[in-house]
Amino acid sequence: MDILKEELKRSFYFLWNHTNINEEEQGYGLVLDNNINKKMASIASGGFALAGIVIGIENEFISYDEGLKRSKIILKNAMNNISHHKGIMYHFLDFNTSQRYNKTEYSTIDTAIFICGAISVDSYFEDEEIHNMFNIIYNRVDFKYYTFLFKDKLTFRMAYNPDKDGAYRFGNDTHTPWIYQWDMYAEQLMLYFLAAGSNFIAKEEALQLYNGFDRIYGQYNNNKFINSPGGALFTHQFSHAFIDFAKYKDNKIDWFKNSKIACLNNREWCMNNNDKFPLFNKFVWGLSASDTKNGYKSSGTPPFGFESLLETDGAISPYSICGSVIFIPNIAEESLNYIYENYQSTFGEYGFKDAFSLEKNQLWISEKYIGIDKGISMIMIDNYLNGTIHRYFMKHEIIKKAIKVLNFNKLI
Repeated sequence: MDILKEELKRSFYFLWNHTNINEEEQGYGLVLDNNINKKMASIASGGFALAGIVIGIENEFISYDEGLKRSKIILKNAMNNISHHKGIMYHFLDFNTSQRYNKTEYSTIDTAIFICGAISVDSYFEDEEIHNMFNIIYNRVDFKYYTFLFKDKLTFRMAYNPDKDGAYRFGNDTHTPWIYQWDMYAEQLMLYFLAAGSNFIAKEEALQLYNGFDRIYGQYNNNKFINSPGGALFTHQFSHAFIDFAKYKDNKIDWFKNSKIACLNNREWCMNNNDKFPLFNKFVWGLSASDTKNGYKSSGTPPFGFESLLETDGAISPYSICGSVIFIPNIAEESLNYIYENYQSTFGEYGFKDAFSLEKNQLWISEKYIGIDKGISMIMIDNYLNGTIHRYFMKHEIIKKAIKVLNFNKLI
C-alpha cells in the first residue's frame, strides 16, 4: 500500500463524509470537529474541508460539479447562518443549527483557516457566485479591530468572548472580553497574509503586525530555531499548508527551514527520551496537540523559548508526521509505513487515528478522528505529491498583494 496516497484519500473522505448535507437544517454546510461528538462542528474543519474539495477534484475522488456544489453549500452557510463579531467567527458551532456551541469564543486563527480554505476554492473555481460569497465573508473581517498595542508593538488579538464564564475566560471578572494575543511565533503566520491583502490594514500597519511578534531562537542539541511556546508540531505546519514558504521568503527568516528543523528536532527529542517513553524511536515520534488517554492535550519538545514546561503523557500523533512530509519527506514516509506495519490498529476507515501511546506495556489508541488533524494530513501530503493548494492559494490576488506588502521574495 502507498501509505501517503491512502492517508490522503482517507483524510479527504473524513471531511467530505462529516459535512452536514441536510438541506432542512440551519447547519447545512458545517463540518464536524470530530467523529465522536456529533453535535460540535468546527469552523476550522470547514476551512480544511474547502481546501479538500480542490484536492478531491484534482485527485478524482469527486467530480468537479460535486465539488462546486459542496463549496457553495459551505460558503453560503458561513455567509448567512454563522454569527460573527467584526467578521471573526465562532470556534465551535452546533452541527445542526449553526448556533454557538456552548460558550465558545470568536477565534481569529480558526476563522483564518476557514478563509484560507475559501481562498483556495475561490482561486480554483473562478465561479462568480463563489467569488461573491467569498468577498462578503472576507471583506467583513475588520482586521484592524483585532489589533492593539502590546508592549509597544502592534499585535493581533487571539480571540474574543463576551461571556465572563465563556471559553478561555476562566471566570475572568475584569472588563475585557479579549483573550490573549499573538505576540509570539506559533501557527498564526497566515493571519498576517490575510490582513496584508485586505483593505482594512494599511501597508505600514501590516508590516508592523508581521514584524511585531517575538522571534525567540532556542537550541536543543545542535538544533537552533524559533520554536512556539509549547513546541507542538502543528504550530510549525498549519500556515505552511496554504503559504508556500519553500518558494517565498522574507529578508530575514526562512520559515520553511525553520519548520524543517522543528520537525527534525521533535524526532530527535523523542529518540533521546526512549528511556521515559519506550514507544518512542526514530520511526515513532511526533508530539503535538492531540487526543490522549487523559483527554485533549497539547505537548511538544524543547527549546521552548518561553517559561513553558514539557507536559506529555507520551501520546504520538501520526497527523504531525503527515504534516512533516513536505519538510522531511523520506523520514516522514518511512515513519508512517513503520507505524502502519507495527501498529495496524492505529489505521482505520479514515486513515491514521488521532493518537496512540504506550504505558506499562498497555497500548492505548484513540478512537477519534479530528477534522483539523485530518485536514493538515490531507493538505500537506497532497502539497508534497502534487502541490495543489500551494499552487491555487498563492496565485490568488489577495495573497499576491500580501506578498508584496510584507516584502516577501519569490525564489527563482
